[in-house]
Amino acid sequence: MAKFDEGAVRFTKSEYPDSLGMKGEKIFVMPGSEFDRIINESGDDLNKLDDLLSFGGGLKTTTSDDWDMAFISNPKVQIPTGNESGAYPNQWIPGGFTGGGVAEAVMDHPASSDILRCSFIEVMNNSRCL
Repeated sequence: MAKFDEGAVRFTKSEYPDSLGMKGEKIFVMPGSEFDRIINESGDDLNKLDDLLSFGGGLKTTTSDDWDMAFISNPKVQIPTGNESGAYPNQWIPGGFTGGGVAEAVMDHPASSDILRCSFIEVMNNSRCL
């Protein structure tokens, strides 16, 4: 899990500014380096991102305005089991990678002090909002 030493990234709906997902549930994240790679590979094409991340069409029915990115420092990650609420049936595969080949892990909700949240549009325009 050394891939996560430099942090983790999560796609999250912009309509829920105070949440990264359901409390008490583990959240799916990717290493920051993987985020950089898939953004370079797909640009801001949500269809391509959906395929890479195995989101089951969830990105394809939205616009870039609907998404935020959460950059998480000090992530404590583990390999997904497939039993997590975000594991889509017929999409999840074992081994810590999406069907599109993107490294993934799960973690408990991080402390708010470990999160930098930015709109997807802002990230695309600034190549990260740091």
